[in-house]
Amino acid sequence: MRLFPLAFAVVDAELEDNWRWFFENLREIEGDARQITFISDRNNGLRSALPRVFPTAYHAYCLHHLKMNLRDKVRGHKSFKDRMVFLFRECAYAPTEHKFEEKLSELLAEGKEQVQFFLNDYPFQCWANAYFQGQRYGEMCFDVAESFNAWIKEASFLPITNMVDLIRSQIMAQMCNRRLEADSWNIVLCPKMDERLGEELDKGRT
Repeated sequence: MRLFPLAFAVVDAELEDNWRWFFENLREIEGDARQITFISDRNNGLRSALPRVFPTAYHAYCLHHLKMNLRDKVRGHKSFKDRMVFLFRECAYAPTEHKFEEKLSELLAEGKEQVQFFLNDYPFQCWANAYFQGQRYGEMCFDVAESFNAWIKEASFLPITNMVDLIRSQIMAQMCNRRLEADSWNIVLCPKMDERLGEELDKGRT
């Protein structure tokens, strides 16, 4: 699992008040020392609370959820839906504004009004690489949340106090195992990233 659990909370619903409470506690840990990028599924409570507690943070929309929403919104055969999702993904990953506009024109030419209507609800700077002002570090989706939910699946059926204790134990065990593994490294980066860096260096030699 490629994630480092920093904080979690148990609440009755994903309401603005609950999100604000969570963010206020998170801010006590993080403070204003660095610029943070949040990636979410556009929950209404989260979107309202986030700028109030972290006014300088960047908020990116999860590409996976946007693609699923687009697939649900457009009408047509499966092949047409797949085509629209593919072109939308091409827009999201476009590295420059020029390339984005090129891909967007292609998307709108084929998707016409129904795609334009869908895009009206999603500002470019929240999902397109070319216009996003923060750092996403290559993360276009918040798959880590799904990974975390799967990781704590056994705990999710327990009473709240037992659930929290089991999750705490899992996180402690994970940290311990990672520390033991890291002690055997003789490199600055973790092995996977060191290997990836080596591959990129080889590509760049020419």
